[in-house]
Amino acid sequence: MNDWYAKKGFADLLDDAAQRWRHREALYHEGRRYTFEQLKYQVDEVAKGLLTLGVASGDKVALWMPNRPEWIFAFLALAKIGAITVPLNTRLRTVDLEYVVRQSDASLLISVDRSGPVDFLSIIKEAIPEIETWTVADFECGKFPELQRVVLLGDEVPKGAHNWDDVLGAGEATGDAELVRRSADADPDGTTLMLYTSGTTGFPKGVMHTHCLQRNVVDIANRQGYRADDVILMNWPLFHVVGLYLGPLLTIACGTRCVLTTTFDPKESLELIEKERVTRIWGFDTQLAALCNHPNLERTDLSSLRTGLGAVGMVSSCLLYTSPS
Repeated sequence: MNDWYAKKGFADLLDDAAQRWRHREALYHEGRRYTFEQLKYQVDEVAKGLLTLGVASGDKVALWMPNRPEWIFAFLALAKIGAITVPLNTRLRTVDLEYVVRQSDASLLISVDRSGPVDFLSIIKEAIPEIETWTVADFECGKFPELQRVVLLGDEVPKGAHNWDDVLGAGEATGDAELVRRSADADPDGTTLMLYTSGTTGFPKGVMHTHCLQRNVVDIANRQGYRADDVILMNWPLFHVVGLYLGPLLTIACGTRCVLTTTFDPKESLELIEKERVTRIWGFDTQLAALCNHPNLERTDLSSLRTGLGAVGMVSSCLLYTSPS
């Protein structure tokens, strides 16, 4: 009996999206816009760079950066070459970072030098002091025997780390044939994502997900009536399952448009709803309450909104109106 949804890797899902919705906008973030074709191009460039860096199939790669297009490029690129993404909570500090990088056996850490008030690089230097004294050629870290490389995006890159732009530049030497081969070898039943639990009742544990998690995304979209012309405002962190599933993954599975924010800010969210004609929003109860109670709410054009869904607890009884259209 045929399965209701054929198994495929994320590479196939992205390639299909780029073929079906080539010139349709897929992603918006802080003035940067990407069509599905451009998204695929960016992912392929990152994938070739990672291949040149020596990332092997099955390697665990810790991804520690706030919401931005490069997060999505890296995640999909790693899936395309058969590696495993380990998304890290951006609120981790030195001890927690050390625990997850060590416990996951990550061989590569991809991060940024800083974002807003958070100095990611200073935390990395505290956890991995060798990054300032060793070069990329002889990098070795005593605390993390499996960690072989660090890639940083930003202006300040110590000599023991690879510069993101340099990695992408080096990837130009990797031919498309090698990328196609590695992509074809990616097993849909293989692990592509290791999401860590909060560790509220013990140490955080890495929960393994396969490429088949896209079935859950498609099922959610079908049950909730998503349409190809939907525009999703995603202000949840991509390291969280909801942010990842219902932001970029739903976009490439269903052809929607993802409006991504770096963090949640109610004023920015209201402005984006009006400017980008957002049709669907997500939020925790406190986020929805902040939107509903913001002084700009009454003068914001919300006519594009069709529905919203919130993780509502005891803090707020805020309800969102759902239009009949």
